[in-house]
Amino acid sequence: MKTLVCRHCGRKVQSNKKLKHHIQRYCGEKAYQAERKLSFDRHKYKTNSSFRAKKLQDTLDRKHGEDSLHS
Repeated sequence: MKTLVCRHCGRKVQSNKKLKHHIQRYCGEKAYQAERKLSFDRHKYKTNSSFRAKKLQDTLDRKHGEDSLHS
């Protein structure tokens, strides 16, 4: 099994053997997985217009849903 250095915490950990075709860059800690997802979403938001449009629409839908609850 390979070892990796987590990009977030810097610890050396064993890579997940189930990820055969993906390069693992973060350890399995929940906080670091959240950081990985946030990093992915930020990159995708900057580079993919359809992803950005969907995120913006989801935000608007959520905001309008909250407004109707408070009215």
